[in-house]
Amino acid sequence: MNHRRKTTPLTPHFVLPCFFVLLYHLEFVDMSRKAHKFSGNEIRHVSARFVDRICEDVSVALSRRADEVIDPQNLDSS
Repeated sequence: MNHRRKTTPLTPHFVLPCFFVLLYHLEFVDMSRKAHKFSGNEIRHVSARFVDRICEDVSVALSRRADEVIDPQNLDSS
């Protein structure tokens, strides 16, 4: 009997969250390395700014992708 192991499909719904968790983790490790220079409030501020930057980058990328997918020229040619 040949059993195939079920793998998780590499869809954007799976890959993007994993990617951002990895980025956030790397940023947190970098901040904790420099923690002696920052107070707790400054670390939270830098962390929040990093998350805001990721959200902004994702929204820009998604809107560009949506513009490519929903291009009026593509709709007229079909």
